[in-house]
Amino acid sequence: MKTLQLTTCLTFMLISSVFYCKGYTLADSVTVTVKVSDEVLLSKHPQLNLQRLGEEERIKIDPVSVKNGVVRFTFINENFFECILNFKSDQSRYMLFFLSPECKELKLEWDCPAGASPLGIVTKSTGSRADSDFRRYRDSIQYVNDVVGETLTKKYPDYQTNYQRADIVNERNLLFDQGKYVMTARAIKNDGYYTPILYWNLKQDFDSWNVDQLRALISLPDPREGLYYKRQVEEDLVKREAALKGEGSRKALFNNPELADVVKRSTKKFVYLTLWASWCAPCRKHNKELLKRDFKDAEVIAISFDEHISDLNKAVAADGIGKWKQVQLTAGFDSEIAKVFNISGLPGNIVLNEKREIIGINMSDEQFQLLF
Repeated sequence: MKTLQLTTCLTFMLISSVFYCKGYTLADSVTVTVKVSDEVLLSKHPQLNLQRLGEEERIKIDPVSVKNGVVRFTFINENFFECILNFKSDQSRYMLFFLSPECKELKLEWDCPAGASPLGIVTKSTGSRADSDFRRYRDSIQYVNDVVGETLTKKYPDYQTNYQRADIVNERNLLFDQGKYVMTARAIKNDGYYTPILYWNLKQDFDSWNVDQLRALISLPDPREGLYYKRQVEEDLVKREAALKGEGSRKALFNNPELADVVKRSTKKFVYLTLWASWCAPCRKHNKELLKRDFKDAEVIAISFDEHISDLNKAVAADGIGKWKQVQLTAGFDSEIAKVFNISGLPGNIVLNEKREIIGINMSDEQFQLLF
């Protein structure tokens, strides 16, 4: 018993000394407890990844304890915001949650059945306004989606069996886009929301919004909080607008003689440049999806970021995309195109109209299909 007491005392002293050396006390700490539905998952060494507001790098903290299906962490809340609970030996499932500055104790219940969505479902969240509002916002988006579905079910008797028909898909996307915009605009103006969450969502879903919508949303009165992510959205929007309107963007595309020749020879109304690489699994999955779509009067040109032509050729043959014209950017992210268009990740796309003007960057397939 004395040995146990001594060990506990030394552990407490060690933790306390670390806190005090950094200018913190135990009062500055936050405790997170997560009740996990899948106890088998807990045997795979869960860990917490924390990202401070305004920083990209995450730090990893191993759990203090895992007992009776509950994971428990205690750490100093140094302006942390975005947090991920994941597993060293199973990266396929993870839980996303958020901390408010005043948060001292966050309690979560996470339902993550095997084979379901990697994110699972957080069925209970108490202690952090940021986390509660994140889930409220996502529920609102789902509500918009449900209302759109109900509206179209009344309009189209065959909606449930033909929901993937082109005319239905187009109308569904337009209605959802309008509903999401109205809901988000109201949320930004609503002081009841934790505003960093709203702008964090805009930042994460940047490519799903059009330029006019984004410009209108960030032109709303400045919130009391969340300016960091708002500024990030503003910076990305400025780059997007410059790429869409600037003559330098077209020059960057057509400075590549191979690409310029392929585009010049195309007789189609639109040109869709799909940006990909053989080593990018999401890219290859997206290209296969593109093959299934009927883009009618559109020329698909594949721009590969592969360094080696052998890797490119193998992927083209394996994925059945040989019917598309292929252009290789051996410099990858260091190429002129990548720099001018601010491309830092794949997959992506650039869309040209019949005048070969740039009308879209990283458009969703649904948005592109609406052009027809």
